[in-house]
Amino acid sequence: MVKLILWSFFLLPWISLIFLHILDNEAIRRYMPVAFLATVINTILYQIAWTYDWWKYKETLFPWDKVAQVHTVYGVFLVGTIWIFYFTFGKFWLYFIVNFIVDVIYVYMLKEIKSNRFIYFCLLKKF
Repeated sequence: MVKLILWSFFLLPWISLIFLHILDNEAIRRYMPVAFLATVINTILYQIAWTYDWWKYKETLFPWDKVAQVHTVYGVFLVGTIWIFYFTFGKFWLYFIVNFIVDVIYVYMLKEIKSNRFIYFCLLKKF
């Protein structure tokens, strides 16, 4: 069950890019550099967290993705960055508000999931 959820976190965002390609042929090529930059920064932060033992994951997609979670960093986060920039590029305050709302939802949803011991109980050794 957990593997199915992790795979959906990884694959569904990439499948959603098909719809973005239908809407705008140039959008993926236009916003991919900023998504890659944000992903590299996020990967570095995950490596720092791994080094300082801030958290460890029990359940991952692959045996080698214990440091930077592939389903989060290279799935939801990378594709989400492209979608956010597609809808908010050139409108700083709209970008700021949308990004803030997405971050708040992510933080509080993560907190709620952890407090209910749903997925993250299965994924995290310690936090």
